[in-house]
Amino acid sequence: MSELPNPPPLPSAAAAAAAPGAGAPTAPTAPPPEPLSLRLTRVEKHDLFTPLNQIIGYSELLIEEAQEAGGAAEPLATLTKVHAAAQRLNGMLAEIRSRAAPTGPGTP
Repeated sequence: MSELPNPPPLPSAAAAAAAPGAGAPTAPTAPPPEPLSLRLTRVEKHDLFTPLNQIIGYSELLIEEAQEAGGAAEPLATLTKVHAAAQRLNGMLAEIRSRAAPTGPGTP
């Protein structure tokens, strides 16, 4: 019985990288994922901003009422923290919205 010849060695990754075009073609890579700002639709943005703006407005109302009634310091401090956190989130969402806003002719 005759022996089969040994197959040629496979090129190493270093050799394939050193010689572009040599070796097997590589599969196309997937495009990088879109940032969150580009994936948010108008409805999703509305769904985020509406309850957040309600939290901001209602916390302002409760703060004013607590101040007028001479409320205790602890609940007033908590309301102030809630209001500040909601405003920070609102700013972050506004930043995302501004980055995702289309620019160019025909955009409002």
